[in-house]
Amino acid sequence: MIRGVGVSEGIVYGKIVKKKQYPKTVLKQSIDNVDQEIKRLEDAVRNYQEYLAKIYTKSMNILSEEEAKTYQKHLEILKESVIISSVKKQIRDQQVNAEWILEEVKNKYDVIYHRVDDNFLKKKAEYIKKVTKGLIHQLSYEGHHFLVNCMKAKLLLRMHCQQRT
Repeated sequence: MIRGVGVSEGIVYGKIVKKKQYPKTVLKQSIDNVDQEIKRLEDAVRNYQEYLAKIYTKSMNILSEEEAKTYQKHLEILKESVIISSVKKQIRDQQVNAEWILEEVKNKYDVIYHRVDDNFLKKKAEYIKKVTKGLIHQLSYEGHHFLVNCMKAKLLLRMHCQQRT
């Protein structure tokens, strides 16, 4: 028999994912090998693209069309060579870690997000912020393995809730 405090309808079976709290600040670090840092960034972009593609495919039948398209928009931003090329250029010019440059990009778009009234530009800025945050996470912490486990738990919960309605 399962006992507990009733805070929502239903029961969900699956892995429990404990989200670790990471420092909210990104440290600026000088780098010695620019090519190695750019390779780290490229690897992170490739891994994050693979993660987003898998989640997009899995979410098509579970989430609403608008929610699923969010992952597609994130993929499109990663494929836009302008942003990643700009980050690579700044790594070369400043000789600092990719996380720091991405944090600067994220902060720049955060300012844009709060200043602009155009909903299209506001949404684009929001997507860019989320993508840069995901890349920082990919570079700094456990990478996409944590993100995949967390997303599996969300999808499982969403599936269960939809089956009950």
